[in-house]
Amino acid sequence: MMAAINGRRDNAKRAEVEVWMMQPVSRVKGFAWPAHSDKPFEIAAVEDSRNLKLHLPSNREINLPAKAITFHQDNGSVTEVSALPLGELTDFQQVAAAASALASNLKADGDENFRAKLES
Repeated sequence: MMAAINGRRDNAKRAEVEVWMMQPVSRVKGFAWPAHSDKPFEIAAVEDSRNLKLHLPSNREINLPAKAITFHQDNGSVTEVSALPLGELTDFQQVAAAASALASNLKADGDENFRAKLES
């Protein structure tokens, strides 16, 4: 899936970050997870425009452009990825509808954790 940003398809110019959910942080590609004394920080971030390739435990893959990405890990495994994919200010209802549609496409709309985050 290739998304348009501000009406342009410019994903090809962006560097890529590839992440596998619930897998070791050492498997992440496209940036070095920060660590201290060989222990990865709980939170890491990429604060420039990148393409995000996210591998889910269900073997599904999500590809989207992101202006910024934050990552969380627990015991050395990636547990959460949050992407800011918007190239411009967007109405909250449009964002919520797009998130709901994506969840439905991924068959994640029945997940209680997802619904709680969407409703908060």
